[in-house]
Amino acid sequence: MIEAQAREFQSWTLSQGLEAIAETHGRAVEDLANVLSDRLRALEAQRGRT
Repeated sequence: MIEAQAREFQSWTLSQGLEAIAETHGRAVEDLANVLSDRLRALEAQRGRT
């Protein structure tokens, strides 16, 4: 019984860790997309002034 509970806890812990990694990855990708979008807008504005 204790072994089954330990495996269940291990599985839950791994699942929580993977979920946290996925959330962090999602935020990082969103931040990168925003940076690239801002940079493209700046380049387009700069091109419009030349």
